[in-house]
Amino acid sequence: MKRGLILVVALALFAGVSSLNAQAKFGVGAGMVLPQNNDVDGSGNPGYAYVDKQGWLGMANVTFPVGPVGIRVNGQYTTTSHKDQNGTALGGSSTSFGGEANVVYDFKVKGSLTPYITGGVGFYHMAVKADVGGTTVFDSSDNKMGFNGGAGVAYKLSSLSLFFEARYVSIGSSDKLLNRSVNFIPLVVGVRF
Repeated sequence: MKRGLILVVALALFAGVSSLNAQAKFGVGAGMVLPQNNDVDGSGNPGYAYVDKQGWLGMANVTFPVGPVGIRVNGQYTTTSHKDQNGTALGGSSTSFGGEANVVYDFKVKGSLTPYITGGVGFYHMAVKADVGGTTVFDSSDNKMGFNGGAGVAYKLSSLSLFFEARYVSIGSSDKLLNRSVNFIPLVVGVRF
């Protein structure tokens, strides 16, 4: 009896995963990272945009349709380099690698363009390394939770779609150099198939 029940459950799970795979959309993209928080907070710590320049990112994702929404799992890598500070050349970079679980809602419109909104939570590994004159003055990394939200538009071609999206990402208190959250806007162009 137990073997039969296990077999039925296994077949049901396999059938469910197979149908999801048939409807899943895979995507890849790349783009710019725009650091935010160009201010100094009450503690005197500068913001991410005050210390880092614009950077770049790479992203891959898979979206599973679930009723009227989709569940999207993102993997993304970002990197930005440091700005010179008060006449001192500051080398090094800030990088993050993270995974996100987002809800995606496509607006039903006629034509080839489909606007959408997305948002969710993520887990990120943030690493910051700074050097002056080739000597490392700071090297740290940490894992933190965060959130993201934004909007985009997809343009349907025959068997694939091109997309552009902008999101706001906040990684909580992940920068030990700044001792405050890292906030940035990724602008991503990609393809979905």
